[in-house]
Amino acid sequence: MKLIDAINTIDRSQKNSNLANLEDFCQALDLDFYSSYDWSAFSNKVQAYWLTTWYCTDQRVGIQIYFMDDEFIAVGHQIARKETNNIEFKDQETAIRVRDWMLTLHKEQRRLPVIDPKELDQEIGTVYRVNYPEQLIADWGYHDGRKVIVHKKSGFLYRQHPGRDHMIEVHFEESPEVIFKIPLDQFQIPYHTIDAV
Repeated sequence: MKLIDAINTIDRSQKNSNLANLEDFCQALDLDFYSSYDWSAFSNKVQAYWLTTWYCTDQRVGIQIYFMDDEFIAVGHQIARKETNNIEFKDQETAIRVRDWMLTLHKEQRRLPVIDPKELDQEIGTVYRVNYPEQLIADWGYHDGRKVIVHKKSGFLYRQHPGRDHMIEVHFEESPEVIFKIPLDQFQIPYHTIDAV
């Protein structure tokens, strides 16, 4: 007899049924297991039936065939009480469908990090600043509304005495020979968009 023939003719009576274990399914589908899953919804939809079974100490083990809404979805193999019940799904599509459904069973649905639509409409201006010299990556920016070029790429940051502003050396684009220092907090960096010029 082929396995598929055994699955199609398995005894689906109450005496041959077993409680499908939600934790085993979480492990098989690489889902975090939470005790707040809706166990009753899971057991109402997923049924297990023994294809082979025996006792290991006081626990039944063996091969179980799983059905969801009366459709064959998986086979589970557990050879001993302390061994994992290895569940394999009928096919990839079935595994994905079962996993997606199981994600809806978590009573306390974890809130995924989603942007509030109001945030997308929030005005953010066109420039930003950095607070410390070590943070600066930009080659150019704005000072008093004019474009300035950072003069040096190495050793270009200057710290004055404690409590005073951090300074950087810059020059105007049209006059690279005129180098001057400005406080870092007055250096405005354009957002990295295609409109930044």
